[in-house]
This record gives sequence, structure tokens and C-alpha cells, in this order.
Amino acid sequence: MAASVSIESLSFAYRNTGVRVLKDLSAYIEEGTFVALMGHSNAGKSTLCCAMNGLVPRFFRGNYKGRVMVEGKEVAQSGIVELSKLVGLVLQDFEAQLFSTDVEREIAFGPENQRLSREVIRERIDRYLSFVGLEKVRHRDSSTLSGGAETTPCHWICPCHGAPCSCYG
Repeated sequence: MAASVSIESLSFAYRNTGVRVLKDLSAYIEEGTFVALMGHSNAGKSTLCCAMNGLVPRFFRGNYKGRVMVEGKEVAQSGIVELSKLVGLVLQDFEAQLFSTDVEREIAFGPENQRLSREVIRERIDRYLSFVGLEKVRHRDSSTLSGGAETTPCHWICPCHGAPCSCYG
């Protein structure tokens, strides 16, 4: 299988800290593989996810060394908009990422910003809500969902965007 993600000798320290959060990390993730990043707080899991979608080093600045490739594109040389089509990201504090008035609009936000057709967006929303069994909450306010149901729209936002790689930091 082809590499979906390739990480070569990646090190990163946030600006003004001097502390390397990622230290000479190398990994190869094949297409279609499910990988779980586990570790204690401040181990660099979210930083690694941000390095895969370009937020590190473009938005979160610091001392960046090494190379990250996603779907054949070098992250440090690619724009965040371009990478958002390849890598979706849901952060630990998923509630901070919910902002629309209902579940359907929440899930549609990314594909709408990618200027996909209404038909494609509708098909994706239908498919993913059906897959996770949340068709009945499609028009509910995201903030009124229970904890488990509340996280689910966040986790299906990435695949609905069409991103082949999803990170949940």
C-alpha cells in the first residue's frame, strides 16, 4: 500500500519555550490504516496532528526540523487550505469547535467552505449521519446533545470534508 503519511526525523519546539515537544520522530502510515496516538498530557499528540495539517509550522511557530508528507505533499511547503482537503483535525476541546445552530449545519460547514455542490454536501451528510446512527438529531442544536452524541458530529466532520486523513487531538 502507498504511504498516506510519512514523517521523517520531525522535531518541533514552540517559539519562546526552547522545549522540544516532538523529538526526532519518524513514522510511516499506510493508506487505509487506523492509528491511535496515546500518551500523557503534553506528550506532543496534538502537536503531531497539527504538524500533519500544516498548523505546525505555519500557524504555531517555532523551531521545526524534519519532514512530513501527506498524500505525497510536503506539509511545510503546502498551504493550509490545500492541506485541509487532505487532513481533518478535531481538537481535544471539541465543544470549542461547535458553533453552528444544528448538527447538519455543523457538518456542512467544511464542505461548504470547499465550495462543494449542495448535492454532494447533502449526500455526505446523509451518508455519515446514517453511518453513526444520528439521522434523528440532524436538526437538533449541537449543544443540546448528550456527551457521546455531541462528540460524534465533530468526529464525522473530517470524513464529510472528504479528507483522507483525520486527526483527533
